[in-house]
Amino acid sequence: MSLYRRLLVQAWKNTWANKYLWFFGLFAVLIGSTGELDLLFQNFNDVATKGLFPGIREYWATGFFSAQGLTNFGNLMLADSFSLLIVLTILAIGFLLSCFLLWFSVVSQGALVFNYSRLLANKSHSYNNGLEQGMKKFWPVLGLNVIQKAIVYLAFLILALPIVFWLYRPSIGQSLFFIIAYLVFIPISIIASFVVKYAIGYVVIKGEKIVDSFRKGWELFLANWLISVEMAFILFGISFFATLVVIIFLAMLAIPIIFLIALFSQLLGSFSAWIIILGAITLATLTVVLAGSILATFQISAWTGLFIELINKGGVSKIVRIFERK
Repeated sequence: MSLYRRLLVQAWKNTWANKYLWFFGLFAVLIGSTGELDLLFQNFNDVATKGLFPGIREYWATGFFSAQGLTNFGNLMLADSFSLLIVLTILAIGFLLSCFLLWFSVVSQGALVFNYSRLLANKSHSYNNGLEQGMKKFWPVLGLNVIQKAIVYLAFLILALPIVFWLYRPSIGQSLFFIIAYLVFIPISIIASFVVKYAIGYVVIKGEKIVDSFRKGWELFLANWLISVEMAFILFGISFFATLVVIIFLAMLAIPIIFLIALFSQLLGSFSAWIIILGAITLATLTVVLAGSILATFQISAWTGLFIELINKGGVSKIVRIFERK
């Protein structure tokens, strides 16, 4: 059995047999720790269509940070302090919830890597073991994720500086630069993702420090860059196929639901139809969440298996094996 087939079959069997890992996968996906290619294409497309720093631009467009917005905020403080207190309380709760989600997403990423490594070694593993190790490795795993994002945004910022002056003046030169930047930005982003994946393996499984893990992750990637790229494309194809299956399933599910909505609205009125609609939305949401958590668990497991394989035995890429046969 080929390297990729063996690792992927192994990852799928372990993912399906250990369903408690899906809970970690559900949160690990929130920090973008799974697919490289789909996230990169989406992020770069957002920049190309919305301009630089779309999030900052959208916040600024609300007018809250303008002089008039700050004046209105000051007037609200003086006129209706109780309403302001409610707003600030809601914002504080939202901020704390966001911090918790970030914390648990990072912990889940470390927990998945650790528990899957225990699975491959035929050692004991459990939800509590994974959670404990994920919490223990929170700061180095978070640091590596921050380093990855910093490299990606710094690379794009450097590439994008020449077009800052062209943002509102579309031209052939601007389009040409976007194409060139796209071709340069994507490899840098993918390489950063690969290195950090391997570095997290060194931190969680081997207990390395963050600096040493990043250096070793870089060295492991250099020695196995073709294998890493091939694995990324295979997982991207699996992710695309899985997404297509979910879409087809939801489309097929929608047909009888539409029929039931029409039937119940005629027999029992619009209220019953709304109950069916809410139920259908809930079912669709649960389906997407479940599929996403399973897919995230499978992908992180596959990368962890590849990491362990490379540091223990090494590997040969599919392309090299094909050419060696000739």
